Amino acid sequence: MRISIIRMLVLATACAGSGAAQTLQEKDLEYIGKNLQGHEEYLSLSDGAVMILIPAGKFLRGKEAEKATLDAYLIDKCEVSNARFDRFLKETDRLPHVYENHHELFSGAEQAVMKITPELAEAYAAWAGKSLPTDDQWERAARGTEGRSYPWGADRIPKGAVWPKPKWDD
Repeated sequence: MRISIIRMLVLATACAGSGAAQTLQEKDLEYIGKNLQGHEEYLSLSDGAVMILIPAGKFLRGKEAEKATLDAYLIDKCEVSNARFDRFLKETDRLPHVYENHHELFSGAEQAVMKITPELAEAYAAWAGKSLPTDDQWERAARGTEGRSYPWGADRIPKGAVWPKPKWDD
């Protein structure tokens, strides 16, 4: 069953905004198992990201909660880390997007990469054999299986954004 699902997903894999051609193949994925919420997880062997299977189905989209349908797809469980992005920069012989060892200034190697251009995000996704998720894919994953308004539930949390503190503020 998992193998046939993975084959379907070769054309519907996401990484983290728009939706270019994808090349992630079954050989690039390793099945991990079900997480505590019951979602199937896979390891992307191309970049080391844990990916979640979002099953095909209907979901509510936008403030007006209109019904939409998506095919099954995979999406990274977490944002791209500074360490994974550094690996991409080195393996593709790109200049660091800020400066050498930028993650030392921006929260550490395992924190989410920041201050990159849309072109670099697309290039990373292509390098990893993925594409950035469409708006609908992003929203479906964020709403969860219950169709929540926010990833944490129905209520907005004012001033709920959390931003890492730059090291130069210490």
